[in-house]
Amino acid sequence: IEEIKYLIDTWLINKSNYLAGKGEFDLSKIAKDGLIKRTTKERQNDIKEGQYKEINSKIQEIVLRSQNSSRIVAIVELNYQERILTKSGELISEISLTPLKVKYILGFSNKAWKLADYVSGL
Repeated sequence: IEEIKYLIDTWLINKSNYLAGKGEFDLSKIAKDGLIKRTTKERQNDIKEGQYKEINSKIQEIVLRSQNSSRIVAIVELNYQERILTKSGELISEISLTPLKVKYILGFSNKAWKLADYVSGL
């Protein structure tokens, strides 16, 4: 479970920084291409709209639903807060969910586990 927690924590922190407009988004070591493209598209849409997101999330619990040699499904409970702001920092909207349940799917490829997908708000 510690490796899964590390992968998800790393994903959440880096995704949060990227969606806030802080830094680049290179998580190819821990996430599959589809997930990276999905997040890049979300950021590009925010830029078009003249906004950014501040996201704070903390893992409360991880429960493994299924596991085999190539795939893990984990249900994660997060404390989650998201604020959408204009470029100048004015608050557009705010969401706070405690807990937010998210299903994470991890796949094993090239001798490493990677996040393959997630489904939020179960």
